[in-house]
Amino acid sequence: MQESNEKNARMQGAKDLAPFGLERRLMEEINILRLEGSLFCFDPKEARRRGGVLTLADVRKQPVSIEIHPNYGQPSVLAYKVLQAIFLKLTEDGCQLTEDGRCLYNDTVTFSARELALLSGRSWSGRTSTQLHQAIMQLRSTLINASLYDKGADRWEMANFQVLTSAYFAGRGETITRCAVRLAPEVIASLNRRHVAFFNLHRLSTLDTLGLVLYKRVFFHLSNLMHESKRHNELRLWKDYETICKEWVGGLKPLRHKSKIVQEQLGRHLDTLAATGLIRRYAVEKNAAGDGFNIVFWPGKGFFEDYQHYYLDQKQPRLRFRAVAELEEVKTLELVAHFHRQLGRLDRTQFEEHETAFAGELLASHNEAEIRDLIGYAVQQAAKTKFDMLFFNALKRFVEPWAADRMRTKGRERQVKVVESCPFCNEAGFLELKEEGKGRLVMHPCPHQLELVTQIEERLRSYRV
Repeated sequence: MQESNEKNARMQGAKDLAPFGLERRLMEEINILRLEGSLFCFDPKEARRRGGVLTLADVRKQPVSIEIHPNYGQPSVLAYKVLQAIFLKLTEDGCQLTEDGRCLYNDTVTFSARELALLSGRSWSGRTSTQLHQAIMQLRSTLINASLYDKGADRWEMANFQVLTSAYFAGRGETITRCAVRLAPEVIASLNRRHVAFFNLHRLSTLDTLGLVLYKRVFFHLSNLMHESKRHNELRLWKDYETICKEWVGGLKPLRHKSKIVQEQLGRHLDTLAATGLIRRYAVEKNAAGDGFNIVFWPGKGFFEDYQHYYLDQKQPRLRFRAVAELEEVKTLELVAHFHRQLGRLDRTQFEEHETAFAGELLASHNEAEIRDLIGYAVQQAAKTKFDMLFFNALKRFVEPWAADRMRTKGRERQVKVVESCPFCNEAGFLELKEEGKGRLVMHPCPHQLELVTQIEERLRSYRV
């Protein structure tokens, strides 16, 4: 009965996702897909025990190191779901067509807190808010050293990066109401080179976390085998069991007996893959050396349907212009973050809702560059009077004097440009004249118009030198 309830809950989650119009697919960058088993620990208790630097190896036996932040810990199950939600939202937002004909994905994704909770399979509460913040900061703070494949150059390069380069939160008190996260440039650049894999969202929504991890890796590797033009009835995937434990599912402890592997560890998750149609069956077999096991996967009808749909039909990337309101959310969070950074609060990532609301008011009448100029002006003026600006809203008292100062500054800038372009006057904006017959030097403000300059020369009986 409990399993039935869990399945119903997961299926309800799939129905809840329908309004996002994702055309039943999830797109993920392939380097991140390959690193999931290193970055995440799918045992939350074990994840809390881990710390420092973990050194592993990737499929090419190249070193992969994960540096875990002491305050946030290693990314675990919820962080994994958050990352899937980020890629899901990125898929929904689509790409934007550039003037040179490319279609590029934006590097920033925004969520309301309730939306992120829904996509992560959580009911909304204050506790969920805290947990989501922790999960996002795990992705933001965990340092990865690994070799990444550059599809454009067809080569591997070592990279040192974090999956998220920034994460900003707005809310009331301790409760988050919305957030904006920015993916690493390495990830976005690779994604825009179409180094991506596609997965059937409806099938994924019926799986638990380990099932989801296994599904994506099996589908990905079977897809690579399909590129070798094998006939359907000949296609199968052999994978070393210990490699699956170490590289796919976050360091799961390998078991010594086939019965335990099937009955106590991976069997139920592999059964769910068969239920989705991805595979028609699997088998755990002794390897050739007799010192371990291989798991063999036979693709099912669902795999061939999805492979045809996502790879052979080659659907074009979804074009979509991001909603103005969503872009404004990103700007407001970034402006509030910039304000606090200018005041030395470099680690501040959580902001009050009234701060982002006032940033939105300013954006209604000023562009982003002007607001950044206002922030710079306010920081300078506040320092003179030792006024402690605790919140972004403190800018209100500086808007009028900043605007007046800006008008004066603009006037001076206009005057400088006029003087620089005037062929009659010197750098100070004055005409240099000599009186006829006397040779006495006369300085006169320049009107910057030939007709008026001529009138001045006639009136003063002088000429320009």
